[in-house]
Amino acid sequence: MFLSIQAVIFDCDGTLVDSLPIVRDVLREYLGTLDLGIPVPEATALFGSGRLGDSVAALQALNGRPLPADFIDDLLRRRDASIRKGLQAMEGAVELLKGLSTPVAVASNAPLPQTLLSLEVTGLLEYFTPHVYSAHEVGSWKPHPGLFLHAAAKLGVPPSQCAVVEDSALGAEAGLAAGMTVYVLGDDLGCAGARVIRCLADLSSHVKGLG
Repeated sequence: MFLSIQAVIFDCDGTLVDSLPIVRDVLREYLGTLDLGIPVPEATALFGSGRLGDSVAALQALNGRPLPADFIDDLLRRRDASIRKGLQAMEGAVELLKGLSTPVAVASNAPLPQTLLSLEVTGLLEYFTPHVYSAHEVGSWKPHPGLFLHAAAKLGVPPSQCAVVEDSALGAEAGLAAGMTVYVLGDDLGCAGARVIRCLADLSSHVKGLG
């Protein structure tokens, strides 16, 4: 049964682009070069889909010694270099976007330059310009619904008629709090009300105008 969806809002990392393995490898490698007071696996586990600044603050607190002053800038430089070398779109992303007849947007907790780079490298940016939004620009981070509500307003579509495609619990919670229909790619994250899809191609069996 198709739902009455008039727009689709996508997360980026782990949803549209397969960046998570790259980010984890860069993070582990970089943390391994530092004089940390905690094991690298424990430090790496502090970084997820939330605010980078919060993860850095948590690492600083557990580390017991100062991090380099340019920690974030250096981490992002390393990440961007790896992204340019090997980032790929998620399986089925290009085919799905080519078949869309509904407006789309990207809404990510990541900094806007990082999201734009990921979309550009994978050839997906053309499908979303100008509707690429960052929590850093909007001032609202998932799981707060503000970022998704901002994207819906820019698309001119009521939240109740928007679908969200996510891969994290924080993102799914934000979409549900915004009153949107939420699809989780891959695994059931335990968010009541979210629908699980095995791959991006499966979205077309749920929403009219997709595929």
